[in-house]
Amino acid sequence: MSASSFWSRREWSPEETINFVRSLKGFRAGDEYRSVCFIEGVRDFLTACSANTAFVRLILSDRLLTSPVANGKVRELVAGGMPVTMMTPEQFRVLSHARRASGIAAIIRTSTRRLHHLKARSAPCWLAVGAIRNPGNLGTLIRSATAFGAGAVILLNRETDPWNEDVIRAGMGTHFRQTFVHATATSLKHWTRRHGVDLVGATPDAEGMLGATSLRHGTVFLLGEERKGLTPAMKRLCDRLVCVPMESGVDSLNVGVAGSLFLYEAVRQTRSEMDGQNSGS
Repeated sequence: MSASSFWSRREWSPEETINFVRSLKGFRAGDEYRSVCFIEGVRDFLTACSANTAFVRLILSDRLLTSPVANGKVRELVAGGMPVTMMTPEQFRVLSHARRASGIAAIIRTSTRRLHHLKARSAPCWLAVGAIRNPGNLGTLIRSATAFGAGAVILLNRETDPWNEDVIRAGMGTHFRQTFVHATATSLKHWTRRHGVDLVGATPDAEGMLGATSLRHGTVFLLGEERKGLTPAMKRLCDRLVCVPMESGVDSLNVGVAGSLFLYEAVRQTRSEMDGQNSGS
């Protein structure tokens, strides 16, 4: 089935919709169908609505959907011409991964931006990641990046797909408030140089320690793969390498935890600097 036929057809049977959603699991960030993804649940649906996300199709089981707010948004979208696939509770549960099926799901358009369109000093920090394999880790990083005001999550590996269904679930609704960028490590380095910001690599064998290292506004943090960390080539691209201080005998932190600490420290330093400037004025 081609993408063009998907966009053009308004009527989809429950079986066709189920098959299409299942097929999305096999696609990667660079594939044809990765321009869309599947979301499920009242929280993600309402968050996507508030972020003006582009919906392609609603998937609804009205007998399961009990949220008055979500029902109101569904009526607004359908009144505006949004295609909808109606399902029985049994059919909807085939798609659902929730412990209690909510009755609302959707296929939405994904979006990515180009790195050269972004201004490095427009945000306190940025997060760049290599090949993050575990969906839970990537979802945690996206959630933390959004919570601490990172300008974007910059993806350096095409296999690292932020719109994977499991990653979205781990992100707890923060995907719709975050910017995603696909880039190469070389283009990232050129971008940081052009904007005069630091590229800081997170690695447990670094001499510099988080908390004792000054982080300038707009710093980009670079994280590697869960087991091997930053590759030698990625380390060479960095202006500095920094580790999280830990007790001896501890190997390393989970990449989601480590990345969250780096992002928090950048915001902490930025806010402390602003507080100092305000108190001195």
